[in-house]
Amino acid sequence: MIYLGGGGSEVDEAKIWDLAFKAGQRVVVWPFAMLSTRWQGTREWITGSLERFGDFASISLGLEGPDFGLLDADIVAIPGGNTFRLLDHLQRNDLLPALRNFLDNGGRIYGGSAGALILGASIAITDSIVGGQDDNVVADLKGVQGLNVLGGCVAYPHFELGADNFEGHCHRWSQAHNVTVIGMPETCGIQFDPSGSALNAGPSPAHVFTPDGQRTVWAPNTMLLFPF
Repeated sequence: MIYLGGGGSEVDEAKIWDLAFKAGQRVVVWPFAMLSTRWQGTREWITGSLERFGDFASISLGLEGPDFGLLDADIVAIPGGNTFRLLDHLQRNDLLPALRNFLDNGGRIYGGSAGALILGASIAITDSIVGGQDDNVVADLKGVQGLNVLGGCVAYPHFELGADNFEGHCHRWSQAHNVTVIGMPETCGIQFDPSGSALNAGPSPAHVFTPDGQRTVWAPNTMLLFPF
């Protein structure tokens, strides 16, 4: 199962964290969207944020190959930072197919902000050159394809309705690239089954942009089926 966070705090995303995390789990954190100097701090933030759930079997950083913690994980947590840095690390260590295999075998993935973006079809929408939120800090990135486990859609976190750099950008991108874009406010979380069935856990609505120029309001606590 896949759990997408809109890029807010653990309080903003509490609804989706409630679905994703359970006491007793083995949690592996992939902090690769951050500079390495912040990896340990990212683990500490995750650990502190999960205290309200009770005791976990383990909460560790998956930093070393060949499996980067996947063999000892019930859920992989991929928090935010720079999406291009994150995708570069996954590509260089051949972790996209490993992550897909983990998911196909019943593993859970939580992706917040950059972590949500890499689970979609592509991360190109977030490039600041085209109006997105992230600078491409990787000179030799080997493509911009994501894990593509969201029914062919692209997730766009930190979404703000009425702001051209969010709403307008999602409209334009969807139409120009013939792809469905899910705009996720920071106070929004989506549970996505690989079969295509998805729940907006709320508390905020999400916004679904389709290539025909339409925007559909996805109310909290309602389901949609993707491809949309």
